[in-house]
Amino acid sequence: MKMHRRFIAVGMLLLGVVVMPDSALCQMDRHLGTHNRMKRGPKMNIAAASFFGGGGTEEFIGVMQAANGDIVAIGNSWGPPFPQQYPVSVIGPGQLWDIPLLPPGHGSIKDGPAANHPNRTGFMVFFSENLRSIRRVTRFGWGLASITGSVVTRDGGLVIGGMATRNFRAVAREAAMMNTYALSGDEEASGAYRFASTLQPGDVYVGRLNRTLDGFEWVWILEGNRHPPQKLFEGRDGDIFFDSRGVMGIMQNGRKFIDYREQTGSALVKGRMKQLHGVHPQNGNLLLGGDRHWGTGREPWRMPVLQIFTPDGRMASSFYEWPGPLVGVSFLRLVSDSAVRAAAFAPNGDVYIAGWSDGGNSVFTRSPIDLEKRARGIGFDFPSWGVEGAMSFVHIMRFNLDDPHESDHMVYCSQLQTYPNSMSAQKMIVTGTGRVAIMASSASFLVQTTTEWFRAPDQYQRETMGQERLDVRILENGWPAFQGIGGRGSHIIVFDGMMTNVYWSSAIANMRHQDMIGTRDGGIVAVGSVNGDGIEGRDASLWEYDIAYPNEFARKLVAQARASRPSAGRQVWKYLRDDTRKNLFAVVDGNDLTTDMVAELRDDINDFLFDARDFYDPQIWSNEDFTRYERIYISQLHDPYMPEDSLGILNRCLLERSFPEHIFPHPKENRPPIVNAAQETFGGGFSDGHIYLLRDVASGGAK
Repeated sequence: MKMHRRFIAVGMLLLGVVVMPDSALCQMDRHLGTHNRMKRGPKMNIAAASFFGGGGTEEFIGVMQAANGDIVAIGNSWGPPFPQQYPVSVIGPGQLWDIPLLPPGHGSIKDGPAANHPNRTGFMVFFSENLRSIRRVTRFGWGLASITGSVVTRDGGLVIGGMATRNFRAVAREAAMMNTYALSGDEEASGAYRFASTLQPGDVYVGRLNRTLDGFEWVWILEGNRHPPQKLFEGRDGDIFFDSRGVMGIMQNGRKFIDYREQTGSALVKGRMKQLHGVHPQNGNLLLGGDRHWGTGREPWRMPVLQIFTPDGRMASSFYEWPGPLVGVSFLRLVSDSAVRAAAFAPNGDVYIAGWSDGGNSVFTRSPIDLEKRARGIGFDFPSWGVEGAMSFVHIMRFNLDDPHESDHMVYCSQLQTYPNSMSAQKMIVTGTGRVAIMASSASFLVQTTTEWFRAPDQYQRETMGQERLDVRILENGWPAFQGIGGRGSHIIVFDGMMTNVYWSSAIANMRHQDMIGTRDGGIVAVGSVNGDGIEGRDASLWEYDIAYPNEFARKLVAQARASRPSAGRQVWKYLRDDTRKNLFAVVDGNDLTTDMVAELRDDINDFLFDARDFYDPQIWSNEDFTRYERIYISQLHDPYMPEDSLGILNRCLLERSFPEHIFPHPKENRPPIVNAAQETFGGGFSDGHIYLLRDVASGGAK
């Protein structure tokens, strides 16, 4: 009988394997099934990618497409170095403020200079449509104003907004029309502020540039606002809408200003606010999203907020806003904290949402207006069952405003071993061709398409993935390369409108994503900032596989320790335990290190990385050309309050320099790609702007 039951069980398993659909394959092998589906076409790929920067610090924060097809990247520089190999025009006379790049209390080595630094100066780079050349560059005079948001109007105008220093007024007065709007005077964190040795007014500006790009047609100054717009939107009648402490609008070609905060309830509340995500392409309605706290009666809960307002500020509809107590007592118990993080209108008026939740039991799995009606499952719906601990999931929803009862839903997450892991979305767009692109970040492995660019394994991949079920090969330098999965961190994924196909999914190393647009020829352009030396914020610890050719490494350590001259090996040797030293001596005598011995050596070196303030010795590294970050860290060695993480980063960099054949250089060598570029060299400083163009493989994407 036992044999009979065993035969039946095996037969059923074999039958299941034969007829198993993709969804069942995902259940058995999680993300491997999703990965296999993502190999299908059609695909997109990077057709061009380029840096913009010089010896200073630059960033890209936005992108537009001009009426003539040029791709306009918006960014800022802290000066004074600035790329001079292109035609540069300057708006207004300026002068840098006498303030260090990182004055005490403002900015950090990890995060770079402060966003409200008075020397943060806005610029625009006009690329050709294929990104292969730069036609012109326009910037403000130094120390006048930053640029934080922009939009190209339907009549071809450029409208920009940002922070303004007290020197900006002289430029604004030259505009054909200048107006001011003052806050009530008692609003939180408003008015003038002190930055280092200067007193700044805290003004925000929004203005339309003239056709020669040397001044403004009209400009509004929001006095003491302090919250510059991150995105500008054009309404149905050419009106400009934006967030600046809440939703505001400029009408009648700059003649009228409207503060919508009271009508929309979007004002700052304890530092958090509902955000403006888009404008309806047909009727001009405003799309606002965010979240609010509303306890269920059993636990605290964050309720998602998605609201539609008419252009005159009246609420037209709201979604997902069920009272906390109702959600708490419902038999469904959909009490995962949930929030709208990004949203967009499709060309046909459908609403797409990228939501966040800290678990799978979210109200996002329901119809936007019916808590008991389950949304339709569509697309890939990455496997999310079997969660261990608190997680962050991205929920992607779509529905038509004329029939919101019917909605589509999918979960998007990353993977860690065979378990789902955290993902968060920062931005979503729907292109003119109906494709959905999401800028996101993952806590661990990103499942990628076969056209991915980032293939170097990060520490979690090397630690957990091994060689199971993945196409793994060993490169010439000894590092394993994993095909089809990407590192954690920033990435972009592009779906079709039904979310049944993934055109492109790839991590981009060391990239802080900022903005993206769909181009008129069906491509996608994304911009962001790339860390200057790629070392700030890294985890300095050695992980599994971070030591290549360990036996040869052991012999080098012993040889340097026995020599009399100063060396990196002698410095490391002082911190090794006696048992580890005996293991290394045994290698010299002809034995090999076991896996456990390599792990013990790695643990000793990790202790050394975070403890050794004497690793840096000028006698050893007198001829080294250190990066800017390394020089800053070296200057901090005598500071008793130097953070342990900073010490670890410096020592890891020194270790990589000393043993380049044996210590994995992670992640500073993993920079974004350069393809068909206008600028093919990395500038330096704290960051450079980076821009890349995605196109269908059949229409010019690099293979």
